[in-house]
Amino acid sequence: MRRVALLAAASLALAGCAALRPITAGSSDQEDYQTIRLVSGEGERLVLAKRYLERHPNGAWATDVRAEYERAEMAYFERAKESRAGAIDYLVFLPAGPHADAAMAAVRAFDGHIADDET
Repeated sequence: MRRVALLAAASLALAGCAALRPITAGSSDQEDYQTIRLVSGEGERLVLAKRYLERHPNGAWATDVRAEYERAEMAYFERAKESRAGAIDYLVFLPAGPHADAAMAAVRAFDGHIADDET
C-alpha cells in the first residue's frame, strides 16, 4: 500500500515537470501552445497567448503563458502609447486588452495634437 502511495505521489510530482508537459497535455493544449511559440510578431503572439489562456485556463503551459502575457502585454502597451500608430496597432491586436481604454485615449490625444497643428 505504501509503495502505491509513493508511486502516485511521484507521478503527480512528475506531471508538473516541464519535460513531461508534452506527454501529459491534451493535443489541443499542445497545438495552441506551439502556435504561440512559432509566431514572430509581437501583437500576434499576444493575441494567441490570450486565446490560449481563454481555451486552456488550467492548461499544461497556462502558468508560463499567463506570466509571459502579462509581462509582454505591459511592455507592448508602454511602447504603443508613444505614437498614434502604435496605439492603433495595440487596439487592432488587443481591442479588449487590459489597456484598450488607455490606448484609445492615446489615439484621441494624438488626434487632438494633429488638429492643433493644422490650425
